[in-house]
Amino acid sequence: MNVQLGTSLPVATTADQFPVFVAGMDDPIKPVQDKLTPDGRVKYSTGALLRVARKDGTVATDKTASVHVINPPNEPFSFGTIYRAEGLVWVQPYMTGMDRLALSITVENLVPMPAAAVSAPARKSA
Repeated sequence: MNVQLGTSLPVATTADQFPVFVAGMDDPIKPVQDKLTPDGRVKYSTGALLRVARKDGTVATDKTASVHVINPPNEPFSFGTIYRAEGLVWVQPYMTGMDRLALSITVENLVPMPAAAVSAPARKSA
């Protein structure tokens, strides 16, 4: 039996197992050229900022993470609106040109959170 001993990237999971929350920034939605999802679908840049829950209970935006969506809406992700991922999620860590670890996250869908469901803990910028 020949078994490859290596970690397979990107990590494939679901939004239930790996919740992803982003803040809309009103950036134009554009197809990502020459980079399909692992299952061969077109992905789109969102311009949204990843929201990261910190151990101390604060929420920070991670400007080094890029979040892409497979099924984009017709309009940009609204500035300040919080969206959550639904469906499949792929997470690919990579090194930036400045030797920092960053994440490229691709999700199937991003849906707006109801305003009542969004709490406003203290914020820090990553």
